[in-house]
Amino acid sequence: VVAMDLPLDDLDAGGLLAASQEAVRGRRLAEVRDLEVLSQWAAIHSDDPADGPCGAAERRRGNVLRSVGGEGTPGVQDFCLGEIALARGTGVTAAVNALADVLDLQHRLPNLWAVVRSGAAEVFIARRVAKMSRHLPLEDVWVVDVAVAAIIASEAGGRVLAVAEAKIIEANPGLHEARVAAERERRYVSYGRRDELGLQTVIARIEAGDAQWIRATIER
Repeated sequence: VVAMDLPLDDLDAGGLLAASQEAVRGRRLAEVRDLEVLSQWAAIHSDDPADGPCGAAERRRGNVLRSVGGEGTPGVQDFCLGEIALARGTGVTAAVNALADVLDLQHRLPNLWAVVRSGAAEVFIARRVAKMSRHLPLEDVWVVDVAVAAIIASEAGGRVLAVAEAKIIEANPGLHEARVAAERERRYVSYGRRDELGLQTVIARIEAGDAQWIRATIER
């Protein structure tokens, strides 16, 4: 009889430690199962609707094959995503993010996925690595896969993510430099939620001259 099958009051210190280990592994495997169901849902909706006899109608409706993961992952029909999101009790964005992560793990990071499927590692750490490395070409991402798979079951999450970040740079230094340069040039304005007093936070990254003009206008 495993520790999880016994009332906690019947367990000694050793039994409680064993129950804790079983509970963590069970939670991880349940998260893996959730992702596998999601990827299988995508698999049965991976045919391009535009190729069928009703292709023209599907295109007019907007039901197109959508790519959500990195290079090398299969597409999924756009209209099926709302159904699975409803079944999972999440928003569509959350379902798409989870689908992108599991497709990347399965098709781009297979060694890492094998460790995660065994229940030996935290799923959310593996998903972070999948997201971090999504921009890498398929031919380069193996560098991240091999390195992270070797340590994710034994190292702390912060250490794993630090190694993943370093390996992403190592895998394609030129792409990293281009992304850093693009980020330096990026301009944006974002808005927080309106509060109960009708006030709202605005955060902007703009040219210094424009920022000074806005500052002078507000102060005046």
